[in-house]
Amino acid sequence: MRGSIFERFTLLSVLIAFAALIPLAVFGLYAIQVVSNHLVRESVEKLQRSVVDDADKIKRVFDMAQDDLPILSQLPAVRELVRAKAGTNLREIELARTVVEQVFLTFSSNRKVYDQIRYLDENGREVVRVDYDGIHPPRLIPWKSLQETRQRDYFSEAMTLGPGQVYISPLGLNREDGQIEVPYHPVIRYATPLFDDAGHRRGIVIINLMAGPLLEALYQEAKAARKEVYVVDQEGFYLLHPDPAKQWGSPRDLNTGERIQRDFPTLATQILSRHAVATVMGEQAITAQPVPGRGQRTAAGSIIQEHVVTSQSLTLSSSRSGPSLVIVEKVPTSVVLAAITDLRLYLLILLVGMGAVALMGAVLIGEKLARPIVALEKAATQIRQGDLGARVKAGGSHEIAALGEAFNAMAEGLTQASSQIERQLRELTAMNQIGTAVSGTLSLNEILDQALDATLLGLGVEAGEIFLLDEEQGEVVLVRHRGLAPETFQQISRFKLGEGFPGRVALSGEVLTTADLSKDPRFLRKQVIEAGFNTLAAIPLKAAGKVVGTLDVATRAPHSFPNGDFPFLTTIGATIGMAVANARLFEDQRVAATQLGAKVEELERMQARLLEAERLRAMGQMAAGVAHDFNNALMGILGQAQLMRLVLDRGPVAAALQGVEGGARLLECLERQHQAAQDAAETIRKIREATRPRNTEAFGPVSLGRIVEQVLAVSRPRWKDQAEAAGSRITVRTALAETPPILGHAAELREALTNLFFNALDAMPQGGTITITTRQVSGSVIGEVRTSDPGTRIPVPVTGSVREWVELSVTDTGVGMSPAVQARLFEPFFTTKGVRGTGLGLSMVYGIVSRHEGEITVQSAEGQGTTITMRLPVAEVAAADVVQPSTAPPPITRPLTLLVIDDEPLLAETLSDLLHILGHEAAIATSGEEGLTHLATERFDLVLTDLGMPEMSGWEVAQAVKARWPQLPVILVTGWGDAVERDRLEGTGVDLILAKPYTVAQLQDALVQAVALTSRGGDEPIG
Repeated sequence: MRGSIFERFTLLSVLIAFAALIPLAVFGLYAIQVVSNHLVRESVEKLQRSVVDDADKIKRVFDMAQDDLPILSQLPAVRELVRAKAGTNLREIELARTVVEQVFLTFSSNRKVYDQIRYLDENGREVVRVDYDGIHPPRLIPWKSLQETRQRDYFSEAMTLGPGQVYISPLGLNREDGQIEVPYHPVIRYATPLFDDAGHRRGIVIINLMAGPLLEALYQEAKAARKEVYVVDQEGFYLLHPDPAKQWGSPRDLNTGERIQRDFPTLATQILSRHAVATVMGEQAITAQPVPGRGQRTAAGSIIQEHVVTSQSLTLSSSRSGPSLVIVEKVPTSVVLAAITDLRLYLLILLVGMGAVALMGAVLIGEKLARPIVALEKAATQIRQGDLGARVKAGGSHEIAALGEAFNAMAEGLTQASSQIERQLRELTAMNQIGTAVSGTLSLNEILDQALDATLLGLGVEAGEIFLLDEEQGEVVLVRHRGLAPETFQQISRFKLGEGFPGRVALSGEVLTTADLSKDPRFLRKQVIEAGFNTLAAIPLKAAGKVVGTLDVATRAPHSFPNGDFPFLTTIGATIGMAVANARLFEDQRVAATQLGAKVEELERMQARLLEAERLRAMGQMAAGVAHDFNNALMGILGQAQLMRLVLDRGPVAAALQGVEGGARLLECLERQHQAAQDAAETIRKIREATRPRNTEAFGPVSLGRIVEQVLAVSRPRWKDQAEAAGSRITVRTALAETPPILGHAAELREALTNLFFNALDAMPQGGTITITTRQVSGSVIGEVRTSDPGTRIPVPVTGSVREWVELSVTDTGVGMSPAVQARLFEPFFTTKGVRGTGLGLSMVYGIVSRHEGEITVQSAEGQGTTITMRLPVAEVAAADVVQPSTAPPPITRPLTLLVIDDEPLLAETLSDLLHILGHEAAIATSGEEGLTHLATERFDLVLTDLGMPEMSGWEVAQAVKARWPQLPVILVTGWGDAVERDRLEGTGVDLILAKPYTVAQLQDALVQAVALTSRGGDEPIG
């Protein structure tokens, strides 16, 4: 009976145990399945987010390239090159091309993501090209190495686009001279056409984005995460594959034919599509869902047999119609589901153990088994309903207690897993908030405000502050704070590196935390402690591994930041630090672009002045040659006229001529011939004056106010008497400020002001007002740029130097000038006065101002008058009020014996005849060698030699004379006139210069000065 009861009790206990274990087992398996499915979805979604983030990183680089291209095409230097190529001036084209080279080189050095930056002309010829290999600094490609690209698809397609449109090529291998470049360089080409001012196409600007580093970074990141990554184009050809032999299979690249359709035949269509898909493959589900908030992009995620496959498509341009790519990532399920597998095994073991304990308990304690099973069932139900805090009382016998403890351990494990998932979700949400806040702007102030607000919200703390590093001062400076009163920071808002929490973190680059501020000696601000804050974390803000500042967060509630939070805090610091660095870089580049534009404008101005100086130099050389030939010809005419006049004025010929009918008429004709020759010589002098490079006389202090008074006094008959006689009224006003003297030549300045004054009068045929003003100003020192002519210099500003200037302005109320006339105003022989003008007046003014190292500017508009301003440097010494007259040399008291050397017989005989009339003896030599022979055998008091002679020049004759007879005076007679600088005669052997054509009086003065300059010392023979 006892056995029967025991058996029945045991059977009943076992049945009860089974009755309790079956629902518990069902519930446990259901819970395992629910948790597993939840973790699977989380894992797939995490992988989906990973591939979307990878695509976003690459897309940002593509968008940057598309944004950079319009900036490059609209740079002033590029526009100037387009305008220059529209013309025919090769020098302007080359200067503009040189500027564009430097701009492209600077741009490539700053970006360092472009393989090539080029400018192609309308024929497909490379005009400018900058290459960068990712290792060495960017380099300019020399002209002879530039290529023809007319046959390339990207050139022909880009040339068909309209203004502002951009051509984007598929991602492919770069080609050089039509061949694929080895090693392979994958690039994406962005190109846009250029148009000149007339709307004609003038070529394209094209940049090659280096895709190799992007693909390599994507590959290395996937490799570190134990993933396989593929990149395919819109046709399915591999651009990135774990097996390099399968890459670049497109016909336009290596043409191997390797495509994603071969490796993923069932998923290829879904991967290459941009729509959400769902399909079943074997016993596994393959799903694809759109990623919300991603605009054009779609994401797909599937679990297929042994791998999880995710994909993300992106376009190379901002429009949906451009070329596109697809990023595919494949992860073994063993990696993705490792944690899930472990959890399943753990729960299964736990359930089996619980079942075994329950059965043993049923056998041993059948009657007491029901109560703990009911309690376990109730707790399990609560957990299933979401109450993870449900527990059972582990009381009773040892077995029942063990079962309760096991159940509680399982529940605790679920609670910890749920807490960890919630914590990771909070961190991801906080990072998303912070990333979204700082990615929407490039303004540093907005980034600081939004980053701090998002951090406080994401971390759930009460206060925060941001310090930025001041490298020059070696300290961090508070720039933003939240949650604390402003007076809290009045005492300390700056920390030296290594000082306080901000300084220590900025120096070490590591996260620093404290759970009790009041007991931490490293914390230096008592006001924060007094405000009730207990816990603080200081986070370094880093960009490219370099600390740019710190972020401090604090809370009043007891809190601790475990070491497990440090990677999360470090990621927050890196995100904000990179945003700060990008904002600073953007500001630096904006400032650099502004400075570059200013430098380009300055370069354009210097270029215009250089061209003007070169043109004047060329005209000066031509004018000098013409002046020399004309002066020699005029010397023959003027010399013969003077000889005839002297002969007719002296001796018996003069007496006989008085009795001859028409004698007076003959003398009058000779006088007219003499005057005509002198007028022609004056015209030649004006031509030479308008184009000569420098003054031949020493400068001295000159008062511009005095110059103005002198010019007004001398020109008064014209602007007052003649104007009133013609029925017009001219009003002259002056506003002459007290100005220091300038360093210059008074006669030249009077001539310059006279020309400006007379031009103003000519501009007012009906009368008007002329205003002359002087004032002192401060400005940049004018330096010099030398041209190919050693005597020609262009004044340009010298950076960093300032000196005083005097400005003289002449303003009229006349007809004004058009821009076309202003552009040619200072050209020799350019005039708007018709036959009344020579076109030399203002060109002479320009030459005079240039020789005085000054500037001249014009402001005019048609119908609104004209203002011309001369700007001249202030002299370092005061102007002399009285010029002491030089002592006149003594007259010649005896006849001289002179040697005349000239290869032109007419000029030599004319000079000899004039010397005879003046009472001197003269011998003639037609070459330098002949003249030296005369000197070796005869005695002479003075030598007069021509400059330009064959075989032996006048300079060589003078040096040979001084070498043997150092006391013998030498006069250089030349048609080059004042082109020979008198202050550089020392050491040449020449004592004086006599410019052709000369008068008898000038010849007599030259002889007197030459004799006075030297003394032969007694009767010592000279030759």
